[in-house]
Amino acid sequence: MSLPPALKTVRLPRSKRLRAARERLFVAAKWLRSFFRRHWDLRDYPLLVRPNGPAAPESAKWICQILRWSGPCGLGPTIESARAALSEDFERIRMHRRATHRPLPRPGTKVPLQLAVATRMAVHPELRAHFIREVLRIPRGHSVFLSDETSLEHFSRIASAGELASRVREAYGVDVSDLCPGLICEILERIASQRESDALAALNTAEYLILRSISGPNERVLRLVVEEAVTAPRAPGPRPSSLPENLGGIFGDARPIVSDASCCSYEVSWPSYAAYAVTLENEARAPPRESYEGRLFRRYKHSDFAVFIGKTILDCSSHLGQVTHWEVVTLNQIVDVAARQAPEVRKFKRSGHFQG
Repeated sequence: MSLPPALKTVRLPRSKRLRAARERLFVAAKWLRSFFRRHWDLRDYPLLVRPNGPAAPESAKWICQILRWSGPCGLGPTIESARAALSEDFERIRMHRRATHRPLPRPGTKVPLQLAVATRMAVHPELRAHFIREVLRIPRGHSVFLSDETSLEHFSRIASAGELASRVREAYGVDVSDLCPGLICEILERIASQRESDALAALNTAEYLILRSISGPNERVLRLVVEEAVTAPRAPGPRPSSLPENLGGIFGDARPIVSDASCCSYEVSWPSYAAYAVTLENEARAPPRESYEGRLFRRYKHSDFAVFIGKTILDCSSHLGQVTHWEVVTLNQIVDVAARQAPEVRKFKRSGHFQG
């Protein structure tokens, strides 16, 4: 990639004192000139190109940087290729700042080095690790830091953004071509949302659910693990002769409910909750159908449980949000949960076997 002739760089002389003075003058000139332009591009910034040190590989013998801005950087085997790499990096930064409504810093001003925030990236650690292997194709054991501002464009040396988006579609069945500038945290959030939506739909279409475990990794989190179960064919052979006459007609065509290798498990996790209750299925009262949405995983519009919880907890709805009543209906237990946040639902293959 060739740059326009107006894109000038400064080659520092050997004397450290002269080098520092010339650098300050060069930066000051670029700073003063910036007040006569409304929009800035790379040619308006003070650039420094220098050898990258004796230990640098052949592909990075030269380095091109913007003085007083420690972020953008270009590496290359020649001066021209290092300048071209910096130009590409600068354009990515410009596009990202435009997308996030942040202006470019004034040429010549000091831009402090800021630690990149990775709050959104930390939400899905397993998905992030899988994404690094399957989409970026970086093998295990290699350290990769992805911040909330990392986009597919930052990996253009691995593959183009379009090709990486195609890999996302192949690996996860999710189209991310409309996301601009292609932030990886937004891509992971869309993948997780699609997975959760698919898992929730599958959870509500299960024939039966078995409660496997209920636990809290800490005092704020509530996690349920439930397992699908299906009605199995009736075992061949005569009916048990020990059945009383009046029960023979009821149990004569009974079939077992089993959880076999074809069934999946689901993890339903609330990041925080106000209260929960577990009721034996044969002790529970059937609620009005119009009061909730869903079949085995229900979200209540109104319920006696929600009214009871509302009378026993502090009213923090103004800053924490309203409490919602969720319910998981399993074969032998019904779990009611009052929480301010919606749960995360994850589907995975079962590991055990249940028959009831």
